[in-house]
Amino acid sequence: MMNVMQSFSLMNSLLASALFSLVTMFLYGIAWKYVARNYANSLSLFYLAGSGLRMIVAGMAVLIVYFLVPDYDVFRDFALIFVAFYIVMLGYDAYFFARYEKNNIKV
Repeated sequence: MMNVMQSFSLMNSLLASALFSLVTMFLYGIAWKYVARNYANSLSLFYLAGSGLRMIVAGMAVLIVYFLVPDYDVFRDFALIFVAFYIVMLGYDAYFFARYEKNNIKV
């Protein structure tokens, strides 16, 4: 029974992390497209501000889970999965913007 509960909590952690990544990437993409079309000279500032804002929101999400989940092991598993998703998301953004700046693609 304990293995079923543990795998259920891991699945919830995976689902919450994936949902957070998808929502933030979607909203970030919409905002980026707007800035790229209207204020192309400020894209580097937007990248910096967007990454900082996303880090603050991710930190708030982890803190909310910390206060809502009474079991430390479940929180630790969630935090590890969430951080893994966050690092992959940062890597993707860095790759995308490096490629964009290198090729100077028109939006």
